[in-house]
Amino acid sequence: MALVGAIIGGVFIDADHVLDQLWSIYHGAPYRKGNVASRESQGSELSPRRRRIPIDWLRSRKLIRLPLIFHSYELLAVVVVVAVLVRTPVLVGLVMGYGLHIALDLIRHHHEFLSPLFYLLSYRLRVGFRRDRLIKPEYL
Repeated sequence: MALVGAIIGGVFIDADHVLDQLWSIYHGAPYRKGNVASRESQGSELSPRRRRIPIDWLRSRKLIRLPLIFHSYELLAVVVVVAVLVRTPVLVGLVMGYGLHIALDLIRHHHEFLSPLFYLLSYRLRVGFRRDRLIKPEYL
């Protein structure tokens, strides 16, 4: 059961990237450079009608905002407290997988952030989740 918890905590944390993409699609984010779709739309934002076509959901876009709800120290702290109180193998595995995922993300991406507070959800909320205020310009 601890392995199941570790897989849930370590892998499914990235589900928030899907939410980020959906938010960007909903708000008409432009396609990424070099994408065939970006040449078709010539960098313009999508009309509301065009935005609803399911194939558009699969095309890579520039993210406008980075809520990354699951990538947060606050949520990790809540999961740790619950695991300490409940003490089940699933929750222990969840904490281990979740913590490892956050640690590996920090090792891999620390140089891209404008602030070491990036993984604080409250910090990202304070800057309005705006990608340009969270990520260094060369990584936008």
